Amino acid sequence: MFSDFQFESLFRSVQYAIVDHCSREYLFLCDFFLVTDQSAVDLFTHVMGRSITLLLKTLEERINLNYDAISLFICICFCTKYRQLMISRGVLAIETYWENVEKMLWDRFEVVMKSHNE
Repeated sequence: MFSDFQFESLFRSVQYAIVDHCSREYLFLCDFFLVTDQSAVDLFTHVMGRSITLLLKTLEERINLNYDAISLFICICFCTKYRQLMISRGVLAIETYWENVEKMLWDRFEVVMKSHNE
């Protein structure tokens, strides 16, 4: 199913959709429910928590099937850029999401690079 597309292309599309949706959802929650700071983060986590957890699980499965070091590094760069974009938008509610995705990517990158050296 996914073999027609490069991993990093799919990754970029999904992550950009997450950035866009989470930004809009967070700002909507803040405006509609008049919440700020930790209250906004808690409400956002309550609303989006299951979706983000499912996405992390799916990403972990896909990342662990990837043996392309260049692709993994490109995805790490995407994470850095999207994380900066979220900070510039003032949406810090999914900071742990980015930490988890980057950790998964770096861990897999390390495994793939070690396998190249063997």
